[in-house]
Amino acid sequence: MDASLPLTISGDIAVNPFKRDLVASLDTDVPALHALYGALQRHQATLPQTILQGDGHIGNAYLLPDGTAGLLDWQLTARGAWAHDVNYLILTALDVETRRAEERALLGHYLERLREYGVVAPPSAEEAWLDYRRAILWSFYVGWLTTPIANYGEALNRANLTRTGTAVRDHDTLHLVRELT
Repeated sequence: MDASLPLTISGDIAVNPFKRDLVASLDTDVPALHALYGALQRHQATLPQTILQGDGHIGNAYLLPDGTAGLLDWQLTARGAWAHDVNYLILTALDVETRRAEERALLGHYLERLREYGVVAPPSAEEAWLDYRRAILWSFYVGWLTTPIANYGEALNRANLTRTGTAVRDHDTLHLVRELT
């Protein structure tokens, strides 16, 4: 997968002006994003590991009438850092303004739930905030730049690219990941 990412994304960007313009608006390109993705992966490998759903965007979540929630599509299950799944769900579930207003509180709630469920040493609020913001790169680069329009339709693809791209900009994610190199 690692070797195919830049080829897949470059091919899609070449025929999709929206994706091409979004990458350009971040003052970057596919080779630079790929290098940062590698730095992020190396960093996350040093963090405590958990089981990830791997593709936990809002389209793979459900809510039953009794309030029970869950995730579908477990084919990308992997071991990795918690921030991978947490930011991906937050970014794709919320519009930009709601995300901006609520993401720190949601992250705080997540950390509190870890403690309630017996995690002895969850990350501090500031450590979590930093790793959450770094992990946004995956959601943008792998999560949605690789996704063909045909998979989910233009509206959902654009919405999630806008949400993840805006989060990259809001959090200066590229700079935060560059600090790892």
